[in-house]
Amino acid sequence: MTARVTSAKANDIYAWQDASGLYRVKFDADREDKGQGQESMPVRLAKPYGGDVYGFHFPLIQGTEVAIAFHEGDPDRPYIAHALHDSRHVDPVTEKNSTRNVIRTPANNKLRMEDKRGEEHIKLSTDYGGKTQLNLGHNVDAIRKLRGEGFELRTDSWGGIRAGKGIFITADSQPEAQGKVLDMAAVHSLLTQAVSQMESLSQAASAAKAQLLQYEQQQALMEEKLLALKQAVLLMSAPEGIALASGSHLQAVASENIYMTAGQNVELGAKKNITLAASEKISIFTETEGIEAIVAKGDLISQAQSGNIEVIAKQNISLTSTTEGMTFTAAKTLTFTCAGGAYIRLSGGNIELGCPGDIMMKQSKLLYSGPASMQSNIPELPDSGPQSMSFMLLDALGNAAPSTMKVTLFDSKSKEQIWSSAFNDGESGCFEPPESENFHAIIGDDKWTSLFSYNDEHDIEDETDDDLDFDEHGPQYDGELNEQDKE
Repeated sequence: MTARVTSAKANDIYAWQDASGLYRVKFDADREDKGQGQESMPVRLAKPYGGDVYGFHFPLIQGTEVAIAFHEGDPDRPYIAHALHDSRHVDPVTEKNSTRNVIRTPANNKLRMEDKRGEEHIKLSTDYGGKTQLNLGHNVDAIRKLRGEGFELRTDSWGGIRAGKGIFITADSQPEAQGKVLDMAAVHSLLTQAVSQMESLSQAASAAKAQLLQYEQQQALMEEKLLALKQAVLLMSAPEGIALASGSHLQAVASENIYMTAGQNVELGAKKNITLAASEKISIFTETEGIEAIVAKGDLISQAQSGNIEVIAKQNISLTSTTEGMTFTAAKTLTFTCAGGAYIRLSGGNIELGCPGDIMMKQSKLLYSGPASMQSNIPELPDSGPQSMSFMLLDALGNAAPSTMKVTLFDSKSKEQIWSSAFNDGESGCFEPPESENFHAIIGDDKWTSLFSYNDEHDIEDETDDDLDFDEHGPQYDGELNEQDKE
C-alpha cells in the first residue's frame, strides 16, 4: 500500500519522529479526516543496514510517498518498506543524467558519483556559507562543462588543514598510487644535497676563518623531524619549483632558525628597502668570486659603533674619489706604516715621520710658513647603553598585584639568585641583566604560588615547598634579551 509521511507541523521541512524514530503516515486510501500527525500508528522505517548505533539514516520529511508493508501480513504491524518518487517529487536522476549516482539531502548536502566513461568524477558538497566542495576526477560545472581535472578542495568560507602528527605536501609523481603514502625519496635526495652543500661551504668558511654554517642542525632537522614525519612538521616538495605570492604581505617566522639553501643563486629584490638586523652578528662569506657593494645614488655608510673596522687584502687596497677629495680623520692618532719600517704618525698637533732608510723629497718648491691647524669633524655615534627590564603583574580584571607579591630572578645555570624586587602598584623595579643572559623569573608571594614563563606558555601551579627545585618545575623564564629594553 502507498502512503505519505505526515507531521504535526504544517509545511514541516524536517522529519517528524517520536523518541524511538518512528513515523506517522497517511494512507492514500484513507479518506477519514484525522488530526494532523495522528493519521496512523507509529511505523518503523526499513533500512538496508542498521544496528545499535550504526546504519543508514536518511530521515523522511512530510509529503514523501512511501510503500507500506505489513510484518508477516499482520495489518496491525505496518512498516515503511521504502520511499518512492512520484509526479510531484520527480527522481533527480533521469534519462538526462542517468550515468550519475547521487545521495542528496533536502538541504542540498550532496555526494555525486559520475560513471560516464572518460568523465568519471566524485563531488562532495554543502551549500552552507556559500559553496564548500571536494571535487575529484573530471570536474565539471552545473552545465557539465569541464572545470579541471584532478582534485579540488574549495570553499566560499574559511578553510583549515590540520594534522597533529605532521603534513607532507608534494608534487612528486606516484603513478597509479603505487608506493607508500609518505614516500619521500625525492625530497630526501634534495634535503641531503642541501646539507652536503652547506657542509662544503662551512669547510671553506672555516679555512678562511669566517663564521661557520650550522649544517649539523640542518642534518638533525632532516633526520630527526622531517623524514617520515617523525615529529609534527609541515614538509613541502615539488620537482619543478614552488612559488609563494601575496597581494599584500608575506611573513616567515621561526622561533629558532631559518635555513635557506640554493644549488645555484639566491636573489633578493625590493622596490624600496631591504633591511637586515641581528642582535649578535651578521657574517658574509664568498669562496671564489668576491663581494660587491655598489650604490648608484646616495651614500655608502659603514660604522662600528662600539668596536673596530678592519680591512685586509692580500694584494692591493685602492680608495679613489673621482670628482671630490678624501678625508682621513682620527680622534687621537692617525698612523701610516709600511712593512719596511717607514711610518707617518699624526697625533695631537704634531706630525712624526720615521724610517730606517732615506727620505726622498721631489718638488719644484718647498714652502714654509707659520703654524696652522684644521678642525677635525668627529661624528658622535649612538650609545647603546645597558639593557633594562621590569615586570608588571595584574589580575584578570586589570587590578595591580598586592605589595606582598615579588619577582625573583635566578641564573639559569647556577640557579643562584641574581635579583629580586617587590611590586609597587603592580610594577617591579628595573633590572639591568648582563647582555644576552638567560635566567629564570619566579613571581609570587612568600610561598611561590604562581609560576610564569616568559615564552607565553604560562604554567600556574600551587607549590608550597620553600626549596625552589628548577629540575622539578622546569624553567619559568627562559628568554634571551635583545638590544631593545623589555618592560
